[in-house]
Amino acid sequence: MLMKKAVLLGVISLAVFLAGCSGGGNNNQVAQTPAPSLANNEQSSIDPKLTQDGFVRVQLTDPALYSYQQKQGLANVSSQTSTISPEEQKKIGRTVSFQKAYKYGIGGSATVVALNKIKVGQFTYNGGCGPIKIGLINNNSQQNSQATVKEIAAAVSSSQFDIEIPSNLSLASFDSLAVFCPDQLDPISVADFSGF
Repeated sequence: MLMKKAVLLGVISLAVFLAGCSGGGNNNQVAQTPAPSLANNEQSSIDPKLTQDGFVRVQLTDPALYSYQQKQGLANVSSQTSTISPEEQKKIGRTVSFQKAYKYGIGGSATVVALNKIKVGQFTYNGGCGPIKIGLINNNSQQNSQATVKEIAAAVSSSQFDIEIPSNLSLASFDSLAVFCPDQLDPISVADFSGF
């Protein structure tokens, strides 16, 4: 009997102790933590794609809606500097390979990374036709380069470089990057962005 009273008294004491620990104080106050502020050298957790000029936010947040709008021709987006057409938007992010030109060892890939920039990776050339030029062309008139954007004087292996698209051209005004030998009118290799 004494044991039962001791256990009962222990349970009651424990309940009172726990109620005092959790219930003490004003329940109407809510602890507020200050919002973290970013110092100049701290990184933000915001996706960097959202801060790029001309980036379509809905493409990241709702890809199904963006795809539907593209099919309906509603994907024109006003940015600070220009309007991106659906044709241009389709090219951004596209990666294509240069056609193999075994005689000259041409190889590599090209990626449209922005409205005005193409990144070329793993570009190889054996130097077999002397200095080469890389130009922007339309597939229906391959002999007429709209602009020469890069010259390579000698053989290269696994070269990486950026190509700036001239300001008077848009992504919609050309189809491909073409590699030209100095003594030939037709390109010896092409990276075609229009084949999708």
